[in-house]
Amino acid sequence: MPAICCAVGCNNSCQRNPKLQFYSIPKELDRRNKWLALIRRDNWQP
Repeated sequence: MPAICCAVGCNNSCQRNPKLQFYSIPKELDRRNKWLALIRRDNWQP
């Protein structure tokens, strides 16, 4: 499980707020592309 947020400008992590939950980017292509579009990181591949 990821421990930090990968979205631009977000500095949330498990250490800062242990009550937050973080999720892995989906492997299913359609959902993955939607997540990557919402993360808004140009030229970045997880």
